[in-house]
Amino acid sequence: MSESIPTTNESLPSKQEEKIEPVMRPIEQKVFLDKVLKEKKNVSFFLQNKKSIMGKVIAQDHYTVLIQIGQKNIMLYKHSITSMSTVKTTERKNRTL
Repeated sequence: MSESIPTTNESLPSKQEEKIEPVMRPIEQKVFLDKVLKEKKNVSFFLQNKKSIMGKVIAQDHYTVLIQIGQKNIMLYKHSITSMSTVKTTERKNRTL
């Protein structure tokens, strides 16, 4: 009733079969924030509590985004952001009637 233990590596998978290379994909949120940081665009942040905040991105790391609203700086946690979009600023010309 004793089973024999294989002494050769024939039954074990080879190292080449086990090797799986990960697919590297850019994180879309990081790419978007890097772009608006570089271009200094206004961004609307929509939060989980149904509020929205508009400002310019100053900095970011893995967990937070630092935005400027007027003269104030506000730190947002990335997990609280549900979506983001750029804001087009339009200049209103003084019209005389």
